[in-house]
Amino acid sequence: MRSVLDAKVIRGDEAAEYYITIAPAVGESSPAAVQSAYQEIARYLAAQNVQIIQERAYGLREACVQINQARETAFRESGLDATIPFSFIEGAPPRGAAFGGVQLWGVAFSQPEQRVTTLYNKTGQPIGRLWNGPDFRLLFLSGVTGAAADGSLANDPSQQAAAMFRNADARLALGGFSYAQVARTWIYLARLLDWYGDFNHARTDFYRLIGFDGCSDATAFPASTGIQGRTGDEECVMDLLALDSAPDAGVIARPVRRTARQDQPFTYGSAFSRAMVIEAKRENKRTIYCSGTASINAAGETTHVGDPEGQCHEMLDCLAAILREQGAGFEHICHATLFCKTEQVYDVYRQVASARRLPQFPLVSVRADICRPDLLVEMELTAVV
Repeated sequence: MRSVLDAKVIRGDEAAEYYITIAPAVGESSPAAVQSAYQEIARYLAAQNVQIIQERAYGLREACVQINQARETAFRESGLDATIPFSFIEGAPPRGAAFGGVQLWGVAFSQPEQRVTTLYNKTGQPIGRLWNGPDFRLLFLSGVTGAAADGSLANDPSQQAAAMFRNADARLALGGFSYAQVARTWIYLARLLDWYGDFNHARTDFYRLIGFDGCSDATAFPASTGIQGRTGDEECVMDLLALDSAPDAGVIARPVRRTARQDQPFTYGSAFSRAMVIEAKRENKRTIYCSGTASINAAGETTHVGDPEGQCHEMLDCLAAILREQGAGFEHICHATLFCKTEQVYDVYRQVASARRLPQFPLVSVRADICRPDLLVEMELTAVV
């Protein structure tokens, strides 16, 4: 069966943003299906003149080479730049396939001279994509690990995490950014449940080291997802999005630290915001980056332990609270990723979504451990109003 491409287009005066999702049919992951998916993506990007900012593919590790080859072939056939960096995340689809899907965010400009450019490291390797807007700059970095300059990794995962944040800070500096400008992070831990507490300590220690408390009006913890995943042999890897704009420029990042249903995560040791909202006042647009959200109450406790249906409802209620307080709803979702501990939890989520009559929105679903042993499901999303 053919994969179905879902494109959400947000049109502005000077540019149109494209949020593209493609997921294979359930259980379908043959080389032909992967190739077909990327051919469809490449043709769409070329036809709409979309310049990629962020791209992420999910699948089993054994499918990584296949996905890379399919992407490169399809991009080159459509005249696209296959060297643009993208993220491959090990994430098994809920039902026995090797290819989980692709999420891509890009922009098409009304003026042909406007471009998204690639950021390179000191050795000439592409590491990110930079959008220079009229009154802002957005930088997306992909695949930041804790590797040393020679590619080696410390044996201790906490040391890898500390090095990962230092490397992210150094890469940001190459683009003229600081870590205090980071609005969103996506962090993947290969052995999530083995050392998530130690990871939180490493992140908080790094934030304190750079004077980034995340609780003042001057700085704010980024929105974040911390979930099971990896790209290679590293213990942790991260993608991130940073915004640079003058205070009076009309484009600002505003944190959602707490909602009516949940307090700020730092009360239980996690240094991130519930969401980050990037407001473009001139275009009256709000982009809402919701952090990975699970069945956790205002006291920071897991709710509905052992009850996947209850956890799905609570997760959706918590996400609805974030969206509602920003004037949005599920119909405004442009990208969403569902992380399920088991295939059975995925089936329960589908039943819950149907019973709640949720509007259809672009979704990629993968199996992954959640940050606590008693959590069964988590969702992250991006919505635009």
